[in-house]
Amino acid sequence: FPSHDIGIGEGGAGIAVDHAGKYIYVSFANYDLDKAAWHSILKRITLSDSSSKQIDLGANAIPGKLAISKNDQFAYVCCSGTNKLARIDLATFAKAQDIGVGANPIDVVISPDDLFVYVSNHSATTVSMIIRSTHVVEKHITVGTNPQGIAISDDGLSLYAVNPADYT
Repeated sequence: FPSHDIGIGEGGAGIAVDHAGKYIYVSFANYDLDKAAWHSILKRITLSDSSSKQIDLGANAIPGKLAISKNDQFAYVCCSGTNKLARIDLATFAKAQDIGVGANPIDVVISPDDLFVYVSNHSATTVSMIIRSTHVVEKHITVGTNPQGIAISDDGLSLYAVNPADYT
């Protein structure tokens, strides 16, 4: 595999490649000295020439993992400082919505059928289940203490959460 470094800024948190293989998306934090606040940034890097564009997801949002819908229409970025999931319209590369989830969202996955988004809430004992067509939280699924990483099976029937405080 060929590799090269691409500067992104401080505090890289999440990375995803679109399904078309055209862009890499990276979430990270930058400290704004003028405003004395951390800003969550989503950067889009074009693979063909390494050019980039970025958007600010907000002050003190503290970025986490991100996921991209199967049709490359939206990116979803965990913002643990605001207890939100940022939905980014990839056609306009602008924030379309903040979705309230549980406390301290860390990781996000999309179901294989592209119908649901799941978010682990580290400071809660839940994973939020969001209906992708409406972008509304359908329910909070109780899991172990301090869920972090989550994964979903290829058939979409099983969701797994790593709960380090419970050693599960």
